[in-house]
Amino acid sequence: MRKAARALATDGPTFLNVVSPCARGWRAESADGMGLARLATESCYWPLFEVEDGRYRLSYRPRDKRPVAEWLDQQGRFSHLARPGAEQLVERLQHRVDDEWDLLLRTCDEIPEAQRQTTRDRRSCKVRAVQAQTHSGVALGEPLAASMTSNTIDWGEWGAMSSALSWGVVDD
Repeated sequence: MRKAARALATDGPTFLNVVSPCARGWRAESADGMGLARLATESCYWPLFEVEDGRYRLSYRPRDKRPVAEWLDQQGRFSHLARPGAEQLVERLQHRVDDEWDLLLRTCDEIPEAQRQTTRDRRSCKVRAVQAQTHSGVALGEPLAASMTSNTIDWGEWGAMSSALSWGVVDD
């Protein structure tokens, strides 16, 4: 509701891309609609982010990312993907979702999934004395600025890639 109110209060055009489960079309029970929408977000198939004045901001990041197969399995419209021999299609879709998720994380200046576990490990370790680094761009042995941002994104291709999976965007 807050995102919709903010979009309506913005001067100029805005766009909301919302996932809306359809029990009949998705071949799922009506009571499962909210769970399916939540699982779409938890699997990163439908990430929650905003774009305002060209700046991307992640609205929600799942603590433990769920496999896309969990979301697909709960919908009758994807029952063909549960048949033998379709595993490669599900794996390809998972790979595509993972790639798009990591691109979105980098675009939002967030830590990509591959580096997130090392960050968790670092936080859970006992505190040790750390020598001061002479290079201002290096902390704990990693160039954080290089690992958290990307200057090689082709913004012309971004729209085409993201629309393939119907990503949610608030834009003005």
